[in-house]
Amino acid sequence: MRKLSDFLEISGNAGMYVLSVTNTKEIFEIISLCLSILISILIILSKLIQWFKNAKKDGKITNDEIKDGIDIMSNGIKSIRDKIEDKEEKKWNSKR
Repeated sequence: MRKLSDFLEISGNAGMYVLSVTNTKEIFEIISLCLSILISILIILSKLIQWFKNAKKDGKITNDEIKDGIDIMSNGIKSIRDKIEDKEEKKWNSKR
């Protein structure tokens, strides 16, 4: 009976470790995704600040400069969306 108890204890502990490693991996993936989104937002903000400084040098912002600012934002948003979609795609592929 003691051997069965030891076996069950060891098996339970092994199962617990496997589950904690799996959960840790998922947590690190979520943290990594959040950090990459945050970095992307900071890059977008940096580009927008630089764009604004350059656009205001002559005292007014022209239509072409507004289009450039919109392009910066839309490219940044697309980059963030791509990162999220890549994460979802990897998640689905790993579950198969």
